[in-house]
Amino acid sequence: MSFALHTTRLILRPMQIEDAKGMFELNNADDILKNTGDRPFKNIEEAEALIRNYKQFDQYKMGRFTLLLRSTQEYIGWCGLKYIEETKEIDLGYRLLPQFRGNGLATEAAEKCLEYGFETLSLEKIIGRAIHENKASINILQKIGMTFEKKFNAHDEICDQYKMTKHEWNNRMIELKNNL
Repeated sequence: MSFALHTTRLILRPMQIEDAKGMFELNNADDILKNTGDRPFKNIEEAEALIRNYKQFDQYKMGRFTLLLRSTQEYIGWCGLKYIEETKEIDLGYRLLPQFRGNGLATEAAEKCLEYGFETLSLEKIIGRAIHENKASINILQKIGMTFEKKFNAHDEICDQYKMTKHEWNNRMIELKNNL
């Protein structure tokens, strides 16, 4: 699937093989491993294999988008929607390389993914999950208008799940337009 979404500062597009080096760096950052429970890639070839075998876009018209800075085309991380087969839920996720955090890029990307999910895919509900101790990630979920839904346990960690429904999205868009 070859298409892209654009924001003021970002390009969101499906992963490509040339993203493997950035994905390798991202997936090996200490705080990413701590906050996700994922195992690190052993080498760039493992990142390439993940990209080659990634089927979310083909199967569901959604997935984790590579994030590129619009100004430089530099890889900064990923953000997107993922269909979770076990729970039949749509999960919003994001990860940025450390040097690109703290300036609203994850929030900008997450909002664009919500827009894509509700307005293009006509989804009814999107969730976002984070380890309870990961306050930066939870802050992003709250900034984009998601509300706390429940706590759950994953990888021996207490996690928080936030949610937004299509109805809540529509109300948020009306409110934003009225405040212009």
